[in-house]
Amino acid sequence: MTTTKFKKSIYAKAIPLRVLFFVFAFSVSSIVYGQDKTVIGTVTAASDGVALPAVSVLIEGASRGVSTNFDGKYSISAGPNDTLVFSYLGFAIKKVLVGSQTVINVSLVEDATSLDEVVVVGYGSQKKADLTSSISIVDTEEMTKQASNDVTQMMQGRVAGVSITSDGQPGAAPSVRIRGVATFGIGASAEPLY
Repeated sequence: MTTTKFKKSIYAKAIPLRVLFFVFAFSVSSIVYGQDKTVIGTVTAASDGVALPAVSVLIEGASRGVSTNFDGKYSISAGPNDTLVFSYLGFAIKKVLVGSQTVINVSLVEDATSLDEVVVVGYGSQKKADLTSSISIVDTEEMTKQASNDVTQMMQGRVAGVSITSDGQPGAAPSVRIRGVATFGIGASAEPLY
């Protein structure tokens, strides 16, 4: 009978130790994972203070990031040792250490040299070095000097490799051919997407 009482008393003391260990482990994990906080702010242009939409806000060395909304505002979860990297086309990259800050407002400085390396193609943009095809630029100021309300007629004779012809009928759309008829198919209905 005394052995049974002894075992019960050891078991009774062991349960609180297990519970205490569980509580301790849970509190340590919440301290370790609870260091991240929500950082908010606004990104503007340094030259005129206008809010910049779609600025990339990334945590350096991690795959987490957000973009600013239409008003230039962002919200991201970051730790005190994290560095936020702000990048936007045509502006210099800016890095800010979070530390104890919960509000980080950033003004980005324009970087015109980075714009020389980018060419807008179709529905996106590419670096000039990555392009393998020829690119032609038409000066819009020269185009507007011509008395016409049709863009294709204004472009006529201004781009090498592009043939723009009209059949002379009033109101007829000009025919656009890029480097010959065979480029887009056979027949008169083969028009490029532009």
